[in-house]
Amino acid sequence: FIIDDSPKLVESRFEVVSHPSKPSSPSLDVFYSQLSAPIGAYGDQKVVLGKMLDCERISASDWEQDVRHIKIALPKPINYEAGDIAVIQPKNVFDAPRLMKRLGLNPDDMIEVVERESEQTVMGPCSIRDLF
Repeated sequence: FIIDDSPKLVESRFEVVSHPSKPSSPSLDVFYSQLSAPIGAYGDQKVVLGKMLDCERISASDWEQDVRHIKIALPKPINYEAGDIAVIQPKNVFDAPRLMKRLGLNPDDMIEVVERESEQTVMGPCSIRDLF
């Protein structure tokens, strides 16, 4: 018998909805304050921001899956147990204005993430500028 563990494309449960720009947009702090930790998450913290110190590939270079060991500096120690999950949302450090111009994006346009089935907003609205 054959075990096929190759990644499979599945339809996303979420979609990004874009709205024309408005005179003012919420700050990135407002965007992050809407994120919530799962039930049983550490303390009363909603989001803990950290800085990546190291990102080392630990899978063989000829293996199709890119498995990495990532070291992150946090503002204070966090206790965790086996089975706990960390959600990592990177902050990009590249020429965002140039990328937005190339993609034809208006930095002041608002977007939100909507669950397809329930049509409920799960994140946002937030300006494209704040995402970059």
